[in-house]
Amino acid sequence: MYLFKSIIENILGLLVLGMVFLATHQFLLGAFAGAIANGLTIIRNLTFRHKKDNQILNHFIWPYVFSTVLVATGIYFWQGWHSLLPALAVTASTFALWADDTKTIRILSLIGPFLWLPYAFIIESIPTILIQVVIISSILIAMFRFDRK
Repeated sequence: MYLFKSIIENILGLLVLGMVFLATHQFLLGAFAGAIANGLTIIRNLTFRHKKDNQILNHFIWPYVFSTVLVATGIYFWQGWHSLLPALAVTASTFALWADDTKTIRILSLIGPFLWLPYAFIIESIPTILIQVVIISSILIAMFRFDRK
């Protein structure tokens, strides 16, 4: 059990590191809404990681709190209609991560990358495009393998 927990913590650490690099990349492009959304995603992921261990973090209000903050930051860093896409994408993934059923998680997880893709094209971020294509492909493969009857 300890080895499994250690692997998960290492994966989480690498995910956080990757998101820091992506947020930095988007910040340097001047895509502040995307950079902030990625930064808030790091905080969300760390919070959700402990939801089973902490009764306060397991409260149903957390997805709504993160969603409200995300949309507010998208509006605050408004650079056009596309500024809301990262906030809506991360909001969709927030509710996907909160779900307990893997099939529901996969379905809801598809919404986010399809909202990130147009944003990535608008800000001309090749890494963001590639990441979203990999995420979509991974989810579709998982759906094909595990969710079909």
